[in-house]
Amino acid sequence: MDIRNVQKTGSMFYVYLPTSWVKQFNIKAGTKVSTHQKNDGTLSLNPQIKERELQKLNLNLSKENMHNINKLIVACYVNPLKSFSINLEEELDISKLLLQKKLLSVEMVEFDGKHITCKSPFSVDDPLSLLKTMIKKIKNLLYVMRKNYNKELIERYEEEIDRSKLHVSKSVIGMLTHSKPSTYKIIELHYMEIIARDLEKLVDHLKEIPGSETKYLSTIDKAITCLDNQFTALEKRSDDLPYTNAMEFAKKAGDVPFQKVKDELTYHKIRVKAAFEAISENLVNWSITEEIYKKTK
Repeated sequence: MDIRNVQKTGSMFYVYLPTSWVKQFNIKAGTKVSTHQKNDGTLSLNPQIKERELQKLNLNLSKENMHNINKLIVACYVNPLKSFSINLEEELDISKLLLQKKLLSVEMVEFDGKHITCKSPFSVDDPLSLLKTMIKKIKNLLYVMRKNYNKELIERYEEEIDRSKLHVSKSVIGMLTHSKPSTYKIIELHYMEIIARDLEKLVDHLKEIPGSETKYLSTIDKAITCLDNQFTALEKRSDDLPYTNAMEFAKKAGDVPFQKVKDELTYHKIRVKAAFEAISENLVNWSITEEIYKKTK
């Protein structure tokens, strides 16, 4: 911890900035910095990072790599770009390409023979808000599964949840590359991305659980509701995710029953359980990171 004396000149109070920090971020006389005050009174000082100009990307794809084209499209989509185009060596079957799950979530991407283009992909600003939306959609999915089972609606919710996860990734990458400003710490962005990924995996298997499994789905709903409460508090910045809250979710996740593989249903339940365990581990890791951060401030 670096202790510095507050000094005063006239009615102005000031503190000298650490030399190493000034050099790291190339702070000079006249450089603008931003301040952010949290609910607990903590004041953080951040170098004002100029938003980078978004670039245009033009790529060529050989026929030997056509089977991985979906990965390339998604990678271009989640990265901060003004536009991108992919030129193909040979024409592909668009109908088969669009059947791939990940590509159902990309928007504003056009397919035309040997060319794939996307102009001015929209910006998504707040990964925490997007993660919250993702959790809300899972709660709605569970409601449909428990109260009025509708396969078509369940599939639609899964697509929306996949899209939310993709948008979380897009937002996090944009902030990590400084394409847009962020009030989040880098470690927070890391955990948001991981938890969003695990939530997507959870839903992949959750949607295969029949509506007749009411007791099981009720247990899942309690765990998701607990997770929703954690992020609601975090979104309001009323707390930085205390470890006691993270342990509360870990308990709810632990209540989800574990079964050995006997058939297709038990396989999906095992994968749901694994996703919950991964989320709880990362949530506890995040909370301990915050505890350490509090001690070092």
